[in-house]
Amino acid sequence: MTLALLVLGGLASLLGWVIGAALLWASARWTVPEKLLATIIWPGGAAGLVWIAWGERIESLAATGVPSDPWELVGVLGAAAVQLVVVGFLWMRSTRRLALSAA
Repeated sequence: MTLALLVLGGLASLLGWVIGAALLWASARWTVPEKLLATIIWPGGAAGLVWIAWGERIESLAATGVPSDPWELVGVLGAAAVQLVVVGFLWMRSTRRLALSAA
């Protein structure tokens, strides 16, 4: 749930991401390096990624349907891929740690 709020919580409102970050830092399940990595994936999660990468260009993209610079789209897709890799890594670490503690 924590990772889902960090990644998707910003899409509903910034409050979702803030709650996810608070749950992350309050949890004993994560190590400090994992907490830092999860917190800086993208502030605001996926919504933060869109805001940081596109900013004012969202209006022009909505009007024209294409980005003004194709490399912008490549950058956003690359950043989204990095975000998914980090979340996958943290999810894998979390489930392994949970399995070891249950055994």
